[in-house]
Amino acid sequence: LMVDGVEADDVIGTLALESSAKQRPVVISTGDKDMAQLVNEHVTLVNTMTETHMGRQGVIDKFGVPPELIIDYLALIGDKSDNIPGVPGVGEKTALAMLQGIGGLEAIYADLEKVRELEFRGAKKMPEKLSEHRDLADISYLLATIKTDVALDRDIDSLVNGEPDNTALLDWFRKLELKTWTEELLEADRNVSDPVEPEQVEKDYQIILTESELDRWLKKLEQADFFAFDTETTSLDYMQAKIVGVSFAVSPYEAAYVPVAHDYLGAPEQLSRDLVLEKLRPLLEDPAAEKLGQNLKYDMSVLANYGVGPLAHGERVF
Repeated sequence: LMVDGVEADDVIGTLALESSAKQRPVVISTGDKDMAQLVNEHVTLVNTMTETHMGRQGVIDKFGVPPELIIDYLALIGDKSDNIPGVPGVGEKTALAMLQGIGGLEAIYADLEKVRELEFRGAKKMPEKLSEHRDLADISYLLATIKTDVALDRDIDSLVNGEPDNTALLDWFRKLELKTWTEELLEADRNVSDPVEPEQVEKDYQIILTESELDRWLKKLEQADFFAFDTETTSLDYMQAKIVGVSFAVSPYEAAYVPVAHDYLGAPEQLSRDLVLEKLRPLLEDPAAEKLGQNLKYDMSVLANYGVGPLAHGERVF
């Protein structure tokens, strides 16, 4: 179920409210704290990572406030994972003191002088902070609020489990190259119609073992609008990681890997790590050469340990 221009949380919130209105039990699988605002006598949360269930009392036990004050709570303390700024200088203890002692955000701002009477560190100066950052509090409240009135193109009663379309499912499995699931589906359903194999594409994946091959690829990288880059290392801790190889790509299905420190029986002769990094240095340190990657901050941090890349020279790139 998808609604264009609407976040999934808002669709879930709308469905949860509709089901709750019909007194139907709702279980939402999530680890997001903002979902706690939806909890009521019919709606509970389950975190499959921790195998915990959370009803109304569970919300109070975990956050210190009931579900109806979760939005106010997040508006005050913020939530980096959801880009909710919160009010600067307000932490969990301060927020709880105000919410438990006065009430929601509206009640707090209606009488800021009451805040001075509360017993928490910094209470005397807190009204000024709240007043100064009222705009952040308001926008944080808006960002933390899950909509429950999204216009859906189907009724809640129509959302029931139906028979799976294994033929369409198999097509998706093949497109995504999910080989194990493809085999399991074919084994489980002998009657499934096997769709036509997806169009085969030419793939050019190379292992670079000579300096001339490396130079040829460096020219490709220099001429490309951008390129993908990755390091193969010995550790997830960038302070301890040693580079054993680097890879790059300039287009789909065209990539190269340069081993520099593979050590196993029958390992081929490889280019030295120092040589490869030195040849890559101009591109890696050129801000005009756009680079793509997964967790590039880690790669750049590892490279900095070898004196290569922008981080090695104290530049901020993230």
